[in-house]
Amino acid sequence: MLQELENLESQFGPLDPEQKSKLNEAHKLVAQRQYQVAANIFSDLASEMEDANHNHQAATFHCQAAYAYADCHFEEAALSHARTALILFMQSHLKKQAKNFYLNITQILTNRDMKVAMEAIQKEFGAKLDVVQADLNEYLVARNVHLLDTCPKCGALINSTEVHWIDDNTAECNYCGAQLRDDSDNASA
Repeated sequence: MLQELENLESQFGPLDPEQKSKLNEAHKLVAQRQYQVAANIFSDLASEMEDANHNHQAATFHCQAAYAYADCHFEEAALSHARTALILFMQSHLKKQAKNFYLNITQILTNRDMKVAMEAIQKEFGAKLDVVQADLNEYLVARNVHLLDTCPKCGALINSTEVHWIDDNTAECNYCGAQLRDDSDNASA
C-alpha cells in the first residue's frame, strides 16, 4: 500500500490524506465498473487541484474524469473534462502530455461511438497541437504492439487502444490504476 501511495504522489503530485483516499476509492470504483461515481470523484479532485493552482495535477484528474465519463457514455461530461484537461496542459506548456491525451481520448471517444465529442475535440485542438493523420497512425500502431496482454497487478485483459496512456511508454490499467510499461524490450528478446 505504501508503494502505491508513493506512485500516486509521483504521478499526481501533492495530495493530502483525504485526496489520496478519494483517489484510491475512484480507482476501486473503476475496477468495479462504477464509472459515473468514479468520474464524479475525479472531477472533484480536479477542482481541488485547480483551486490550489496545481494545474498539471488538475489536468491529469480531468483526464481521468473524461475517461470515466466516456466509459459510462456520458458524452457531454467527457467532452467538458477533455477540453479542460487539454487547456490546462497547454497553459502549463505540457504539449507532449496534451498531444498524448488528445490522441488517446479521441480514440476512446471513437470506440464509444461518441462522434460529436470526438469531432469537437479534433476541431478545437487538432491544429493547436499540430496533430496530423500520421501522428494518429503512429499512435495506433505503437498502442497495438508494446503492452502485455494482462495487467501484472490485477490480471485484467489489456487492450492497448483502450488503456489510458500517461506518456509514450506508460499506460494505466483501466481496472486497478497500475502503471503499465512498454514491453518492447522483452518482446524482442
